[in-house]
Amino acid sequence: MATASSGLPVTLASNTPSICGIVNGTVTLHAEGNCSISATQSGNGAYSAAAKVTQVFAVHKKAQLINFRPITTQVLGTAPITANISTTSGLAATLSSATPAICGVSGFVVTLKAVGLCTLNAHQAGNATFDATQETRSFKVIAAPASHSAKQGGAASRATAAASGPIHAIALDGPASLATHIAASYEHACAVTVAGAVKCWGWNVGGQLGNGSTDDSYVPVDVTGLSSGISDVAAGTFHTCAITSVGGLTCWGYNQRGELGYTGSNSSIPIAIAGLSNVVAAALGEHHTCVLTGAGGVKCWGRNDSGQMGDGSGIDSDVPTDVFGLTAWGCRHQRGFESHLRPDGRRRHGAMLGG
Repeated sequence: MATASSGLPVTLASNTPSICGIVNGTVTLHAEGNCSISATQSGNGAYSAAAKVTQVFAVHKKAQLINFRPITTQVLGTAPITANISTTSGLAATLSSATPAICGVSGFVVTLKAVGLCTLNAHQAGNATFDATQETRSFKVIAAPASHSAKQGGAASRATAAASGPIHAIALDGPASLATHIAASYEHACAVTVAGAVKCWGWNVGGQLGNGSTDDSYVPVDVTGLSSGISDVAAGTFHTCAITSVGGLTCWGYNQRGELGYTGSNSSIPIAIAGLSNVVAAALGEHHTCVLTGAGGVKCWGRNDSGQMGDGSGIDSDVPTDVFGLTAWGCRHQRGFESHLRPDGRRRHGAMLGG
């Protein structure tokens, strides 16, 4: 709004009509760029003309996001799969393969060609209103397994079963490695041992096993630097976090949306999250993380385009942020499966956070 000290009406005009226009004092945005608007008052018999005043402001396109559901490990020789892709703008996205020797794409149908890592790129080119955006997903293509073997109790004996009946027992080598807490999500799992160490196994495309590599493991591997002092563990789709015995939190794996609590790339080794203390429970989603504190508060960070952080902003954050209105015990926000063992050895499933 523009006014003159004389009270006489002010005329507004756009100096950049391709970027913005003005009708009856209302500014309409047309395109991305710098919008320049001038205000003039020509005066009358009592007042001289006022000096022209010009203001310039930037016009940016709206951000949009691609929702690209993860694809689980696929077995070579199975039927083509259809990728589930949508955009927050409602504009149509396109899909392409970055690994055509492993997988091909026609429309949104993905055909498996060879064993390896299939990487798919979903792209939306944008328009006059929305910015372009891209999202990448990877999944493993494996050959049908002929058999599975399992090591039990550190003994030399091995048990083998056909693919139709895999052995599910997992040995962690010795009494000090008996598990007290476990967490599983998507295609990896982790356990906390009696000694307070963390071991993980399964898919490792984002470094979610925490052993300094991105190689999958069919047996538990030690998480780097976490040989003691851990009280609990939580598993997300592509990242993992552990609660220390003094109430801190350390995380590893994918960091595409700040879910590891810092600005930077993925990490295949644990990174302590700054500014967090008195953590008593953690729950992880695909690209966001939440914790419950001993004071009864809840903090979340990471992806927030659907309100995952609960702070009302809809904006991603790599900093732990208070969840609006949650200050009581008993809050639950959990993805995947978690199980805990009571001190007496009985299993406690789906434990309430803070319980």
